[in-house]
Parts: sequence; C-alpha cells; structure tokens
Amino acid sequence: MVDRTVLAMVTRGTALKQDTEGRLEADVRRAIAAKVYERLDAQAPYQGKKLTLGSILQTQARELAVFLRGERPTFEAYVADW
Repeated sequence: MVDRTVLAMVTRGTALKQDTEGRLEADVRRAIAAKVYERLDAQAPYQGKKLTLGSILQTQARELAVFLRGERPTFEAYVADW
C-alpha cells in the first residue's frame, strides 16, 4: 500500500527531497504518512462487502494468524486492484 502511494505521489510531481544524510525530509515524510492514512480509509470490495483498506488489512492479519496456527487449511491473500 505504501509503495503504491509513493509511486502515485512521484508520478503526480511530488519531489522526494532528502536531507544531507539521505533521509526523506520531514515535510515529505508527513505528506507520505497523510496519503497512506488517506488510502487506509479508502473503500474496496472484500468478500462481498465494501470495507476500508485498513479493515481489510486487519482481517487479513487475523486470517493469516489462524492459518499459521494450523486452525485453517488454506489462506487466501487479498489482492488489491491497481
């Protein structure tokens, strides 16, 4: 989710300014964080319902945990549309 958000920002002309140590400048980090949170609130179809991407990620984490504990034989990963 973060990679898509950053790529979209760069494509739309956002400069990824770095400080003298090669880290992203604070204003750029804040802008990326704001866009990621915005994206987490976006709705997407999941299991026949419209959920926020944040809810989908949380559900996927729970379902993966159940699979890893051996309580479910399979795990179906969510693949977001681009």
